[in-house]
Amino acid sequence: MDLQRYNTFRVRAEAPSVRVIHSVGEFTSVLHQLDTPPYVLGEGSNILLVDDLDRPVLINRIKGIGVVKEHDNTVDVEIGAGESWHGFVQWAVEQGWGGVENLALIPGTAGAAPIQNIGAYGREIAEVLLHVRGLYFNGSRWEWLQLDGHQCRFGYRTSIFKQELQEKFIVCGITLRLTRHHHDLRVSYWSLQKWLEQHDISTPDVQTIFRAVVDIRRQRLPDPEVLPNAGSFFKNVFVTEEYYHKLKSQYGELPAFEQDGRYKIPSGWLIEKCGWKGKRFNDVGTFARQALILVNYGTSKGRDIYHLAGRILRDVYERFGIVLEPEVQIWPRHYLDNLYREYAIPLPAHRARENQL
Repeated sequence: MDLQRYNTFRVRAEAPSVRVIHSVGEFTSVLHQLDTPPYVLGEGSNILLVDDLDRPVLINRIKGIGVVKEHDNTVDVEIGAGESWHGFVQWAVEQGWGGVENLALIPGTAGAAPIQNIGAYGREIAEVLLHVRGLYFNGSRWEWLQLDGHQCRFGYRTSIFKQELQEKFIVCGITLRLTRHHHDLRVSYWSLQKWLEQHDISTPDVQTIFRAVVDIRRQRLPDPEVLPNAGSFFKNVFVTEEYYHKLKSQYGELPAFEQDGRYKIPSGWLIEKCGWKGKRFNDVGTFARQALILVNYGTSKGRDIYHLAGRILRDVYERFGIVLEPEVQIWPRHYLDNLYREYAIPLPAHRARENQL
């Protein structure tokens, strides 16, 4: 069955079967009929399908948003994994609750949010997440499991669900703790500050920050419904202080942010410096306003985007000695390591360690 309408790159790939799931009970029933763990998709907004899949695909459409506990200063909210993430953020902001307003307009479902540990404009979901609930494959059967935020082992755009529990855990719902009274609004990002200054706002509230983020993202990022893409294709990179100063001596305009003794460098800047911004090759290319986003101008083949990513990886490595890592998940999964081998680039350190285990 063709998966083109189930991924925002709008590339073709076949799967043995595709089934839309609307409840935990339906998940349990279907999983008990399968011999191997399936692929699970939400909105397919963070996936590149390079080739056909050899296992069934389940589309997670578990819905529901509800308050489970109210406190003096906070409120705990449960969200079904199949809910639109942006739809939930909009709902929370309408209630006047804070904690997720900086994460507006991030495509995908609520269930995908903790897997990726989504983040933007100074905020990550890890900061507000209480629990992730779902189905865990223990080697012989699927069982119900709940993990708290600490157990999720969140890192920069990663979590336990992309590591030890990859293909062994299906997110069915999440619980977030939002604020009623807002003492920690995040407006430190330059683009947010600039927007607030332009609108003559000195004391923003959650609704204002939400509106600013939506406005900024719409100006900078292509709508997948108009120009198929999967958002930022590569993660930003962290380098040592020593290497940062080495690069800074060569590129005085190098943007970077100090964090825990290391420096975070925007991958989009590295890619743009290599001349890739706005480049187009037949039916694939990079977005004219943001080199970090790979776009599909009409190809039906995920391999075309895959090879564009490989060429970018190689150019950044050869110029800067930095190994980029996709933020987008590449399916089938063995194609990720193949990408580095094919373009003669060392595997990212953590992937090399995982492959030795």
